[in-house]
Amino acid sequence: MRLLKIFLINIVVILVFFECSSLLYYGIKFNSFFYFDDVYGHRPRDAVHPDFQIGNLVFHPYFGYLSQPRGNTTNHGFPISKYPETNILNCCNSPTKENPKEFIVGVFGGSVATGFGMEGYARKTFISALQDVPNLKGRDIRVLQLAYGAYKQPQTLMILAYYLSLGQRFDLILNVDGFNEVFHGGENESLGFSYSYPSVDVYKKMIDFIASEKSDYQNILSIYFRKLAHREIEETYKTKFASTFVIFDFLHLL
Repeated sequence: MRLLKIFLINIVVILVFFECSSLLYYGIKFNSFFYFDDVYGHRPRDAVHPDFQIGNLVFHPYFGYLSQPRGNTTNHGFPISKYPETNILNCCNSPTKENPKEFIVGVFGGSVATGFGMEGYARKTFISALQDVPNLKGRDIRVLQLAYGAYKQPQTLMILAYYLSLGQRFDLILNVDGFNEVFHGGENESLGFSYSYPSVDVYKKMIDFIASEKSDYQNILSIYFRKLAHREIEETYKTKFASTFVIFDFLHLL
């Protein structure tokens, strides 16, 4: 019995020492105290392996490229604005739940359309103008920002078809195009790609990666399984102890 107590006391001492050491490690690395900090802010947030992204852009299976979903994007990666004076968190995620009282506007196009979709919703100017329409009195206006810089036809048409296939309803569609079709379409042709492809000057680095030696079968599988492992580690970051956080932090580097 005495040996068991000594053993348990040693275990507790070791755990306390490890926890204190982890607090020190956390404090040095993040310059904050673990128990008073937003731990989730220090989790690795890369949803896509670095080899598959250029800056903040990632491959998209249907649209060519898109932003990695983050705090300043929709759930699918389209950029949105968040101003302190407006409460629009998760305003633009899609597909939306069916609500007969809502009048849903879809904004499609390139950078000009993106700015319109972001500012129009955040500043409420566009929404206010629509609410002045007699037939829309009493309706809740929701703007879905589905435009992105350098997007052009037929990308925008494909995006519309994609969200329609998911069951997204649109009462009004705003499509801004013209410039990107001419400029980026011409750039594509000059580089030996079809004018109908997504803007090559934006995602050519991604194409180069696929065409390079790095993209051999074994390398792709290695990246895939490493990302699966990192995703599991990310889920385990939901911890209340500094010691377990440090363990997962080190595992994430493997």
